Amino acid sequence: MQSAETGTTLIIEDISDEWRKRGMDWLKRQLAVLVANRGARRDGFMEDPGFNILLEAPDFEDEVKDLREEFINAGWGTLNAFVNSKGQAVCELDAKGLGKRKIVSSKRFSNLNDVKLHLGIFISGVEKIRDRGIASSRNLSEILPRWGGVQIRFRGFRVYPYGNDDWLNIEKDKARRLASPKEELLAFAESLRGVEASRSLLNMPAMNSYIGNVELGKDAKGFEMKANREGFIDSDAMTELKDFVRFALDWTTILRDYSIREESILKAEIAKEAFEDVLDEPIQTHRVVDRALEYIDNEIRTVARSLEPNKRREVEQSISKATEVIRRQNESNKSELSHLRLIASTSTLLLIFSHEVKSLLGLLEQSKNSLTEIAETLVGEDKDKALEIGSNFNDLNKRLTELLQLTSLISADKSKVQPGRVSLKSKLLKVEKAFELITGKYGIAIDSENVPNNAITRKYHEAEIYSILLNILSNSIKAVIATSGKRKIGVTSSFHEGKLILAIKDTGIGLNESRFSEVFTPFISDPDGELYVNLESRMNPEDNLIVGTGSGIGLGIVKEIVVAHGGSINFEKPEGEWSTEIKIVLENEEAN
Repeated sequence: MQSAETGTTLIIEDISDEWRKRGMDWLKRQLAVLVANRGARRDGFMEDPGFNILLEAPDFEDEVKDLREEFINAGWGTLNAFVNSKGQAVCELDAKGLGKRKIVSSKRFSNLNDVKLHLGIFISGVEKIRDRGIASSRNLSEILPRWGGVQIRFRGFRVYPYGNDDWLNIEKDKARRLASPKEELLAFAESLRGVEASRSLLNMPAMNSYIGNVELGKDAKGFEMKANREGFIDSDAMTELKDFVRFALDWTTILRDYSIREESILKAEIAKEAFEDVLDEPIQTHRVVDRALEYIDNEIRTVARSLEPNKRREVEQSISKATEVIRRQNESNKSELSHLRLIASTSTLLLIFSHEVKSLLGLLEQSKNSLTEIAETLVGEDKDKALEIGSNFNDLNKRLTELLQLTSLISADKSKVQPGRVSLKSKLLKVEKAFELITGKYGIAIDSENVPNNAITRKYHEAEIYSILLNILSNSIKAVIATSGKRKIGVTSSFHEGKLILAIKDTGIGLNESRFSEVFTPFISDPDGELYVNLESRMNPEDNLIVGTGSGIGLGIVKEIVVAHGGSINFEKPEGEWSTEIKIVLENEEAN
């Protein structure tokens, strides 16, 4: 008995020229309704296995297309996730407005093995569709209610009722308005610009907004079917499977919330550029609201001149009150943002400071113990002297511990923390000193001779300048340690058109030019995937505490600080011996 594949082949020939691209897209949209079906049960009928459709159209496309895959990739985003050999969730999202994003969980799913998630995410609105040739508002309105949901496939077969029900508690959580992610995802949401972390899951798509499944392969263990074949018996593996899928979905929801905020920022920038065209002059970002209010005020006064005196005064007073409210609110918002940037800025400095003090405390404790051992071998005055020195070490240790506990780098009263003139050179030398243990140990030369003493910034908090220097120099230090060549960092500054330009270069591992913008995005610490692989073999793990372990938020914080003060920060194509160059344009004030 011979076996053969089942299926139907439909051949369309001699189509008219008028049919072409438009007709092909229409056909795809009709067939998408079929490929969305991956299996269904109906009373009185045999189980429907669903459809797979391959489309071969040499006159239109160069390759055979799997229409289901094409449809899944047509929505707002495509999510893939799996559990790696360490039990961590590895999630990858390719979404409209975000591009490709990736996260590896710190949480371990020790009971999961051979598990993969593959989903298309569909958000209402034509503007959220990436490929309108196969997905449209019309066919989605038919597909999602019928076939939407996260299904489970076990060794190639669909397991019911998953996908038809709310097995992930998505609808339940939406109804209860549970909007805050947990643990590491909460920290992730807090790191994203514009995202209100405690409300970042409010935009969670409905359960039927997902098309796809989680696949349990032949090596998956801990999943036992119920006697009636309707789902799995409760187990540790099933609990972790739910947590794994929700981790991936919650992560994408947070990123979607972030993309909504970023889209708003982009629209604001477009509006700013349009307003600049009206004024025929550039406007600094922090001056947009003030400048717009000035423009409105002038325009209203011009129009009001045509009114009778009483009416003119009434209009002018009303507009004056309205613009004053906007102006006051804007000033309040800027003050709050300044304080938040200050908090973000000091966190890195506090990490370095606390680690340095703890390192000193460790050295003091070792020295004291060594002296105590030596004292036991001595007699008379020599022994007394050694014990006295050990006692002094004890007192110093106690004083440093108290200092560490009492020191606070963030003022409780934000009104007393004011920006002002900050010397770049003096702060740079202190930062170099903070990294001295690392630069000395790994033979790294930092050349800052070309930063003059008259390099003075204004409008910046001292902690903000420290944060800029600490974050960028720590990146450069890691980059040069990761390479086997010359380990050198160069810092220069210059004045140009009323701006202070700071350039930091290094001979490290380098950065691909295509990544110059991407690295400023939160949680993208090593886009090329080479830095930390090389660091692991060349750097002592404990030294990561000094230069940072690569959270991917440092450059984002630096950019926030610089742009908020009207400056700019960009990677430049390096020349000569340098592998990487980052250029920062700051407001400045030359010292006399």
